[in-house]
Amino acid sequence: MSRLEDSLLFQIRAVGLLEPEREVMFARPRRWRADFLWSDAMLICEVQGATWVQGRHSRGKGYQSDCEKLNRAQQLGYKY
Repeated sequence: MSRLEDSLLFQIRAVGLLEPEREVMFARPRRWRADFLWSDAMLICEVQGATWVQGRHSRGKGYQSDCEKLNRAQQLGYKY
């Protein structure tokens, strides 16, 4: 869990939204985890981080993996 995720959770609590589950595996047998999951609403929130720092999410392989993960979530009925 990152500082950015902690910051988002703080903001979720501050405005009185329902608190999500964190780091939940959602597409077994894959080991994909949702940063935040509201299971009753079938809602996933992913925190991607910075774009220009050459982190995992902004490089080719990481971006491709994120697309596969979010496409699978959508196939399973999740919104994100």
